[in-house]
Amino acid sequence: MTVKNKENIYEATRFYSQQEVADMLHVSTHYVTRLRRIGLLNGRRFGRGWLYTHDDIWDFLQISAGHDLYEIANMTDDAARRAVEDWRH
Repeated sequence: MTVKNKENIYEATRFYSQQEVADMLHVSTHYVTRLRRIGLLNGRRFGRGWLYTHDDIWDFLQISAGHDLYEIANMTDDAARRAVEDWRH
């Protein structure tokens, strides 16, 4: 889906749905939501759903490379956010 606004910021930007991202990463849509909620995957609210760009997905892959994502799966949101902040530095 390509979305345009008055400033053409999103012109020619490919947006992926939550299901498409889940399929790409071989995870559930619930896990994609968790990744977004803890700040590991950026997204944009669009109506009632969320959309993600190629850059959002690439950034997630770069930040998470070499880290155990299963470790954060069992953490509280606050603990997972702190772990993600540590990964970014």
